[in-house]
Amino acid sequence: MTAVLTFACSFCGTAAAAVEAPTPVKTEAKAPPDLNAQLVGAQVMPLDAVVNHAMTHAPAVQVARATVGRGDAAIEGQKPLLPGNPMLQFGLGARVNTAVSGANFELQFQAMQPIEIAGERKRRLEVARKTKAEYEQGVVQTQWEVYVQVHLAYNQALLARARAITTARLVAFSEYLLDVAQRRAQAGEISQLRVRVAEGELAQARQASLAANLNYRLACVRLTEVSGYTTSQTIVPAGELEWPKVIADTQVLVEQAMSEHPAVKTFDASLVRANAAIASADRDRLPHPQVGFAVNSESEPGSGIRATVGLAQIGLPLPFWRRNQGPRAQARADLRVIQSQKQALQYALSQRIRRAADALNTAALRVSSYSQEVVPKFEANMTLLERAYALGETNLLEVLVARERFLTIQNEALDAYGKYFEAVYELERDVGRPFHEYAQSSQPQALSPGQ
Repeated sequence: MTAVLTFACSFCGTAAAAVEAPTPVKTEAKAPPDLNAQLVGAQVMPLDAVVNHAMTHAPAVQVARATVGRGDAAIEGQKPLLPGNPMLQFGLGARVNTAVSGANFELQFQAMQPIEIAGERKRRLEVARKTKAEYEQGVVQTQWEVYVQVHLAYNQALLARARAITTARLVAFSEYLLDVAQRRAQAGEISQLRVRVAEGELAQARQASLAANLNYRLACVRLTEVSGYTTSQTIVPAGELEWPKVIADTQVLVEQAMSEHPAVKTFDASLVRANAAIASADRDRLPHPQVGFAVNSESEPGSGIRATVGLAQIGLPLPFWRRNQGPRAQARADLRVIQSQKQALQYALSQRIRRAADALNTAALRVSSYSQEVVPKFEANMTLLERAYALGETNLLEVLVARERFLTIQNEALDAYGKYFEAVYELERDVGRPFHEYAQSSQPQALSPGQ
């Protein structure tokens, strides 16, 4: 269990480093005040705190830890010193002699105890201990799987919040256009048709905002679920979207994953247990002798003299045909299966890491490009459109076309971030180590594309 606790603590430390970032880019847009108000028991928490809670309270982790009890049960089952219970036999009958009339009753008593003389119990205990170690490594693997799920859910919640902020800015922009259109219509500068168009755009923007707010709430609920918090709480991510990072040397990650990935280590523990099972099955092919004693009370009819006979007994099975062939063959078959499964996993990890690294670097390049060219200008472009329309430099349709173009580019930037987070998840899952430990920053800053 020490390895499990150490692994959980390392998660907390690495997760804390993952959320550290330089000061975000300052913009005018702010999160809608009711964005978190609609969440039950909303709690704003950093990633490291969420991960720390998930390592002990996530449902999958609790199930994995309960499974370790099977290892304890296996050890408990091998604690008895002797392999079986003693056998008692009683016999009651009559002795008849044709030379003498009548019969005498006879009583027989026999007790036999099976024993082991070749260390079979020690081998079985070793298998039980290795089984428990395998379950404990399974806990570590489950904690890692939970970690990558929490990390992904946290980033997706941040992204959903950015989308909600963008749609909130769109609603504010549409409200401003409608207000200007109504005032210009009252002054006779435009027709009421333009006002109707502005009202339709506002209704559409509000629908988009409602949908984005719902997606944000669902993302927070998902984060709460994978982290193991109660239904009376809803975890809200803190911080901002970070600047993307890239992978410089994929081969190093592949080589490390071949031996250090938690799933590979679980197979290593399974191999150790399988080898111990083979040794135990081979030892069990040896005969198991029995020791005991017998007591007989007997007499010849008509003699009037009763004799009591005591015997020490040793029984030794002859292993001519049954030499534990089935369990021995099964143990070796299990070993071959585990070896094949490990090799298959290692092959799959190597291929998936290469694909994920390529996808991540491409997504990071897209995010960097959008973030440098699009994100900082979105708020400024909206402001310029508002001013141009208020001054009469452009008509409503031109403003709406320009707004739609700006919004499309902004959404493309957020979509690029979504692809980037998916690539981070896949790479982190397959490498078996927190992403920030091997990723390299592409830019020395952080940003929030939803602002």
